Amino acid sequence: MIGGVAVAGLVMLVWPSHHPKSQTTSSAPITAPASTHARRAPVLAVVKQNAAATPLVFSAPTLVAKDRTAWRLHELVEFDGHTDVHAKTADGRDLIVADPEHALVVQRAAGDLYIAWLVPNVSSNDPRPLADLEAPAARIEDVRELATRAQAAAVAEPTGPAAIAITVDGHAKTLLTAATFASLATTQIEHKRASVPAIELDHAFGRAALVAIEADGAAVDARAPAPNARPVVFMNRRERFNFAWVDAAGKPVGDKHREVTLVALRTR
Repeated sequence: MIGGVAVAGLVMLVWPSHHPKSQTTSSAPITAPASTHARRAPVLAVVKQNAAATPLVFSAPTLVAKDRTAWRLHELVEFDGHTDVHAKTADGRDLIVADPEHALVVQRAAGDLYIAWLVPNVSSNDPRPLADLEAPAARIEDVRELATRAQAAAVAEPTGPAAIAITVDGHAKTLLTAATFASLATTQIEHKRASVPAIELDHAFGRAALVAIEADGAAVDARAPAPNARPVVFMNRRERFNFAWVDAAGKPVGDKHREVTLVALRTR
């Protein structure tokens, strides 16, 4: 996205009372009415899932300014809460259009097209000019094609019982499970504005230092983010193990990590 600049001398415009229906036929594009200003007809293709690219038919623009016209994205492309809208650019990028409900397709007088977004709280009859309705710093420039695809399925959450393999000095010490957690959780920490039980890793298995940890299937930086930070393991409401560094008061210091499966310690 490329930041824009404020545009001077724009005419005052109002939103129409209804939006034209999206069309994706192969007819020749329709130019804006002559009463607005002479302009090259926009050239843009739309690709639906498992379908060939189709020239997009533009109706009369929703917003017209001195040097550009604009359409609401939903006037041109059909999408819903389960659909991603992709914008393909002249330099080959394929970008998902964030917040498509508030996105605009804008054509400058020179003919080039870009994706922009409305500023917050714009009503359908807002009388402000396009320069005031468009967020100037948020744009996808040189758009050549729009594509709609079903959103990727969410990654399934782990369903097996949570467990952490605890090793000390390279040797297996114990397997921490939800059933054995309570007996080792001798401290309280702050988590989501609540106080929850936690295990102090540097004391629960003898006086030891943390040397390695795995969470979400990958190694995590085991270095303390601040002096005197304490490494702890705690459980969330789904009885899954999380890891965090906390200060003396039990408040988190740095990032938290979920789905902890391995903790390696070394005796001091």
